[in-house]
Amino acid sequence: MPLPETVSPARSEVRFALVDSDDRFRGEIEGYAVNRPHNVRCVGTFNSLPSTPTTLLKQLEIHALLIDPDTAGFSLPVLLQSLRNTNPACPIVLVSHNASTEFILYAIRSGADGYLLKSDGPDKVLRRIADISRGGVPLSNQVS
Repeated sequence: MPLPETVSPARSEVRFALVDSDDRFRGEIEGYAVNRPHNVRCVGTFNSLPSTPTTLLKQLEIHALLIDPDTAGFSLPVLLQSLRNTNPACPIVLVSHNASTEFILYAIRSGADGYLLKSDGPDKVLRRIADISRGGVPLSNQVS
């Protein structure tokens, strides 16, 4: 699935936000992203979708939204469509512990622009997010 045209291969930094109820995972991503080893910058983390104003996501000028589908409390297609309506040019990448092939295919068919496994750890997750700057699709090795 190609990324929206607004994602430029020449981009030097990928700004992203994370929505995840897992405090530990959010902390790992925030802590690791501080050093920005892969030219990524975490500009916001949120513990639930209702606490994440969609207008704020637009104001943050993010290049990617990472979201744990378990955090949402909505069906995946409804969640993705809602986010897409708010910010159509922003890739939506799911981050999850769920490595089920069936669920991953469901996520991609529902409109996710990428799928990363939390078990990859923060380094690999951020490396995959950096792929967006080169026009790539963020997928964990087990997914691709």
